[in-house]
Amino acid sequence: MVRAAETPVTMIDPDSLSTPSSIYEIETPALVVDLDALEHNINTLATAFENVPAVVRPHVKNHKCPDIAKLQIAAGAQGVTCATVREAQGMFRGGVSDLLIANEVVGPAKIARLVRLAKDGADIKAAVDSEVNVRDLSAAAVAADTELGILVDLNVGLDRCGVEPGEQAIELAKVVDSLPGLNFLGLMAFDGHVGNITEPEGRSSACRDAMQLAVDTKRMVEEAGIACPVLSASSSKSYETALEFPDVTEVQAGMYLFMDTTYRSRFPDVPFRQAAFILSTVISRRGDRAVADGGIKALTGFRGEPTIRDRDDCEPVGLSAEHLSLDLTPDSDLAIGDLLWMAPAYGDGLSAIHRRIYAIRDGVVEHVWPVRY
Repeated sequence: MVRAAETPVTMIDPDSLSTPSSIYEIETPALVVDLDALEHNINTLATAFENVPAVVRPHVKNHKCPDIAKLQIAAGAQGVTCATVREAQGMFRGGVSDLLIANEVVGPAKIARLVRLAKDGADIKAAVDSEVNVRDLSAAAVAADTELGILVDLNVGLDRCGVEPGEQAIELAKVVDSLPGLNFLGLMAFDGHVGNITEPEGRSSACRDAMQLAVDTKRMVEEAGIACPVLSASSSKSYETALEFPDVTEVQAGMYLFMDTTYRSRFPDVPFRQAAFILSTVISRRGDRAVADGGIKALTGFRGEPTIRDRDDCEPVGLSAEHLSLDLTPDSDLAIGDLLWMAPAYGDGLSAIHRRIYAIRDGVVEHVWPVRY
C-alpha cells in the first residue's frame, strides 16, 4: 500500500521567493512582460477614450494580476471585467473592487462565492441569460442580505451565451427588475464573432450591425419603463467602431494588453505591441537542432508554436510537454544557456499556468507581480 509521507513537508510560497534583479537570474520558463510595450498598450487604449463618454473596463482574463489591473485603472479604466468568479475573487483580494463577471454564474457553489464577494464589499456585477438563473441569484442575494448588479447578456452574433435582442431581452430585464436582491444595470453585448473577420472594413461593418442590435434593445428596455444606464460591449479588435455609438458606456478590451502572434497576424491594423513573452533557456544543442525549456506547460501550445523575438537563426519545429525543439541555420551561434524570448501564439492562457509575472525593461527586472486566480 502506498502511504503519504508522515514527515511534514514545508511548502514554498512563490510570492516569498527572492526577487531577481536581471533576466539572467530568472528561473525559466517564466512569464515576462516588456514594460515599454505594456505601457504603450495601456496608454494607447486610454488615449482612444479621452474624448468619448464610454470607459474601458479591461478584461483581466489574460493577466489575472491585480497590480496590472491597477495600472489600467490608473490610466482611466472603470474597474475590470472577469471571466470567472475565481478571477473576481483574486482581483478583490488584490485590492480591485469594481468587478463585472462577463459570464453566467450558475450553480450553488459559484453563486455562493459571488454573493460572498458582494457581502464583503465588492461592487459585483454578473451577466444573465435565463430566468431560472436570475431567480437563483435573487434568492441567494436575499438570503445573504446583499445585492448583485445584473446585466442581461445579448446574443448579437457570437451565438454562444445570451438572449436574443429585442423582446426576449426586455422580458428578462423585467424579471430582473422585479426581484429583490438584484439591481438591473443594463445590457452586455460581446461581439466576439467579428474576430473571424480579418479585413478591417468588414470587421467594422459587422461590429456596427452588432452594436446597433444592442443599442436598439437598450432603447426598447428604456421605453418599457426600466432604467438601462449600462451597455457593456466590444473588445480589443473592434473598440474604435463601438465608440461610434454614444449608447455604449464601456468596452471590455482584454487582448490589447498582452497580444500574441495569432492576434498580430490576423489584425495587423491594431495599434498594440507584443508585450507578453515566455523567457526560456536553451538546454541542449546537437548540430542544427536545439532544445529550449519552454514547452506546452509554459506556453499552452494552443494555436501553434511561438515565434522567437530578435533571432532569425532558429525556427520552432515542435512543442512537447516541457520542451521546444528548434531548427537552426548553418551559421547559428545559439548556445546552451542562451535565453530566448518566445512570443506565444495564444496569450490568454499564460496566466493560467504561471504564478508570477516578471516586468522587465532593458534587461532589468523592475517588478515581480503575483498572479491571483
